[in-house]
Amino acid sequence: MPISNAALATSRDVYSNQFISELTPELTALRMFAVNCTDEIVAEGTSVEVGVTEAGVVSDFDAKTNNYDRSKSVIQPKMIKVTLDQHPITGFALPQDVLMNFRPTFWKDRGEKDAEVMAASIQSRFFGMVTAANFGDTAKDKVSVVSETFNKGSLKAIRIALPKKNMVARNTVLALNPTLYAGLLDSLDANTYGGVEAIRSGVIPRLLGFKAVVEVPTLEIPGFACHGDALVMASREIWVADKTPYRQFTSTTEENTGMRFNSVILTDGPSATTSYSTDVLFGVAVGNGGSLIRLLEKV
Repeated sequence: MPISNAALATSRDVYSNQFISELTPELTALRMFAVNCTDEIVAEGTSVEVGVTEAGVVSDFDAKTNNYDRSKSVIQPKMIKVTLDQHPITGFALPQDVLMNFRPTFWKDRGEKDAEVMAASIQSRFFGMVTAANFGDTAKDKVSVVSETFNKGSLKAIRIALPKKNMVARNTVLALNPTLYAGLLDSLDANTYGGVEAIRSGVIPRLLGFKAVVEVPTLEIPGFACHGDALVMASREIWVADKTPYRQFTSTTEENTGMRFNSVILTDGPSATTSYSTDVLFGVAVGNGGSLIRLLEKV
């Protein structure tokens, strides 16, 4: 006897709810950057534009030219072209006998594990933009750190480097790998950073004068400091020409980013298996490239 649509929907809902619940805290750090997500339906490979605001110019007042009139310097956002070419997908297939014996704990556990690998994939693609090729490799583009001894005193060198790139601490996100993040927290009183909740979310707003300090588990370098508009992400809902081949096809919004995740159920008669898949479409791009400093291991 084939499994009913209602039974499929029940398992899907348990899985999807757990997936989004686990994914949301893992993507909290992305809120600190220029993320533009909507439910507009587009095809993979489409390019969209995301606006980031550039700093204005300060000059001396001149009564002769009446420079209260700023009509010649109307602010226009800097438009960043983002190609939606990142399309990660995760999922699994099950035989009919497993589906017929519904166990909520299995679906919750599977949702949690799939959320972990999806979050890691999204983070790797987004923060993987932080390279010398994208943000420069001169002396002012980087700060040396020692991971084993990193603590609150190590922030002095980072703060000194900020003005050299016209950056200010209160607008700067300090992103650290787990080793540096743990070292910094270990050197602080728990009341300073929020204790267990800060460790759980990996985001500490307004710590030590920075806009935020965030933990990024997937970083391949010790860390970086940047204004939020240095890194840009855009996400749209995936265009699907025909949903009839699928038993069920639904979309869910992740609240931290606004990214739309599809949940798809596909049954294959010959193999007697049912596949559950979750995917998302997004793109990444360099924004204001002059406002990022990489943290590199001292050699």
